[in-house]
Amino acid sequence: AILRTRPRPIPASWDPHWPGRAVFVTAIALVAWSLVAEPWALTGDALVYLQMAAGETVQAPFGFRVLAPWIAGILPMAPVLAFELLSWASLLVAAVALVAFARASAEPAEADRRGWIVLAFFVTSYALVYYATASVRVDPLALALLAGCLALLATGRSAGWVALLMVPTALAHETALVLVPILWLDRLCGAGLLGRRRLSWGALLGITTVGAAAYLASRALLPAAAPEGQVSYLTTPSAILAHVIAHVGGVVKHGQRIYAAYGPALVYAALAGVALMRGRARLFVPGVLALGVGLTLLATDTLRVMAVLFPVVLLFAAQLVEVAWTRRGPALAVALVGAQAV
Repeated sequence: AILRTRPRPIPASWDPHWPGRAVFVTAIALVAWSLVAEPWALTGDALVYLQMAAGETVQAPFGFRVLAPWIAGILPMAPVLAFELLSWASLLVAAVALVAFARASAEPAEADRRGWIVLAFFVTSYALVYYATASVRVDPLALALLAGCLALLATGRSAGWVALLMVPTALAHETALVLVPILWLDRLCGAGLLGRRRLSWGALLGITTVGAAAYLASRALLPAAAPEGQVSYLTTPSAILAHVIAHVGGVVKHGQRIYAAYGPALVYAALAGVALMRGRARLFVPGVLALGVGLTLLATDTLRVMAVLFPVVLLFAAQLVEVAWTRRGPALAVALVGAQAV
């Protein structure tokens, strides 16, 4: 019974062809970026994930991110090609889910425009460009699951399905569980992230419980080796912050890397979250961005950590462009998109 849901009425402006068009545009972007990108060497994380695809046990936290290496390991092709295929497929799914989420957050008459603006931001974002060109990564599958969960909730599907998806999400990459605090912030602030839908406290608690259980179970049951020579808040709480800041090149460089994860879209999202919202809803976007910045202090991959916020950042950035077009005319909107393209 928890998985049962009522069918939603189809809006008069519904375009049945938008998923195919979103896939086509994203596929063109994937090919284009792969042609102009510099080649990535198979070092660091990539070598660890290739070991996992071959069935070897590796150190934590890599050893807990088993879903993508397992899929790559069972595909009938060379492991590197399998990872590349999985990454591209995941990014295509993420694009469709992101557009579905964006469309559901808008009024029916505005759904097409918002969906295309968000897709334009996505195909020029770090989240797509990096993972389209880095051969062996596990993050794209996690991003697809994250966007898929938001799309399911925004389009009225049962929260029970999303709770079940917390299990593969935790096994893909733990950072995708950022969905849980985002949903809590949305509920507490009344930001309307899911459009007309408002999650009940019971549904939110169910998603949180399954997500936390999946995370803890993966740590307890998966045979990951103990990390060697790594600092963390659990082992050396006084050293980890200094380690992260020193690794990225100082506080100023760290701030530049946070901005570089999105470019002007990050500023657009922040402005939209404050200027276009009312009351406590104004706290939502700053809260999500603060959450992302906090997570960057747990790891040295600043841009990759910030990338998990892409559904929220790109949605609110698109809303600012929409309002600029409506209130100030197309020139300002085009300038905003042009600045992002540059």
